Amino acid sequence: MNAVATIPRRVPMGRLITLGLIMFLADVLLWQVMPGISVAVFFIAVAVGIQIFLDRPADWSTWGLFLICLLPVVDLVQFLSLLFALAGIALFCALQVTNTSGGAGPVIKAALRLPVYGIAQNVQDTNVVLKNRNSIHVGGLAAAKDWIVPLALGGTFVLLFAAANPVLEGIIVDLVPENGLVLPEIERLLFWALIAFMAWPLLRLSVFAVRLTAERRERAERKPLILNAASVLRSLIIFNALFAMQTSFDLAYLSGGVSLPEGISYAEYAHRGAYPLLFTALLAGGFAVLAQPFLAGQKVLRLLLLAWVVQTVLLVISSILRLDLYVDVYGLTRLRFAAFIWMGLVACGLSLMVWQIAKGFPVRWLFGWSGLMGATVLFACSLISVDDRIARHNLTGDRARLDTYYLCGLGEGASFAIRTYEIRHGHLLCHASRTGVTTPSDWREWGYRNWRTRRSLATLEGIVQ
Repeated sequence: MNAVATIPRRVPMGRLITLGLIMFLADVLLWQVMPGISVAVFFIAVAVGIQIFLDRPADWSTWGLFLICLLPVVDLVQFLSLLFALAGIALFCALQVTNTSGGAGPVIKAALRLPVYGIAQNVQDTNVVLKNRNSIHVGGLAAAKDWIVPLALGGTFVLLFAAANPVLEGIIVDLVPENGLVLPEIERLLFWALIAFMAWPLLRLSVFAVRLTAERRERAERKPLILNAASVLRSLIIFNALFAMQTSFDLAYLSGGVSLPEGISYAEYAHRGAYPLLFTALLAGGFAVLAQPFLAGQKVLRLLLLAWVVQTVLLVISSILRLDLYVDVYGLTRLRFAAFIWMGLVACGLSLMVWQIAKGFPVRWLFGWSGLMGATVLFACSLISVDDRIARHNLTGDRARLDTYYLCGLGEGASFAIRTYEIRHGHLLCHASRTGVTTPSDWREWGYRNWRTRRSLATLEGIVQ
């Protein structure tokens, strides 16, 4: 079915009015305001607008999942929490236009296709309007024409009465801004256009549903050009030998008590190996996925692949130990904190792969559980203050080097830990203004984490006084 054919000649007034309300709310809640709880309110308003034009009743499980995805932006608006909010609205839309009986796969595919669909839908709607601008008309426009004469003459009468009535003139002057009718600046107009560009396709999900239903996806079998059973066998033999060599080095130097060569410290050995080993593990995991189609009826290949994935898990554990040794000496940073998270995810994902290969589960089982695990961990990370964890770690115990410059450059989340350290040791670690927390100017800028930090600091200062 041609997607353009689904575009009606009569553009419904209801969708245009809803789009205008969404743009108005975006201006009130988001324009030139420090992002806070207003972001969650705006996303909820968009979801309500989407629900209005759906041909199905509200599903409370879908709404529940959507609201859970908004919890991180209620806590603190940051890049990761915004990603969860966008993922929440994408899943909300995908669940409305897909059949959930097919599992999570079709829903996730529809959610990932939503941005591409939105761009294509805007382009097609614009082309249809331009090509058929003489035949397309807006529902309710004829009724609006009936108000042109009454409003125009009525406004003229109001102006004449104001000229004759000083009381009415004073009321009108109070209603008009001091600078008169000022046109919005170009940045504001671009912001409105961006909101309209993103919101309009969401109000026309019925077209997206028709596309998903009409499309017939043909999955052509792709024969690998390089990989085959023989190359996989040779690769696994070589890879197992190389990984065993690296694992023996780590066992000898990190836990076996063997002295490192002169000029190389344990911190340097740990730091140089942490990130390359993580990349190596990711590369190994990708190869292990590509090699699995050749395991059918190949017991030796299966055993070699299992051995290699287990060695890769040990490699990731070794990289975690390396990073831990380095952090003990030089302290924790945001990058090192993120590295711990990713290393743990990779180790858990590879462990799932060991179970998947041993039980003969399909690769989609691995992808499904790995994706769920990754999303759960990232969701938890979006709800904790990383800066607070870094400050607490670096200000606890005896540190050979205390990087005060880095600590004082952390976000507001580190304020409580820094102020606690200053009170305990009786001297300022950072500038006095550094340990303060921004107070929201109105309700739109409110965030749970900011409120919690301000309350903790106020309690701490009250105890000191």
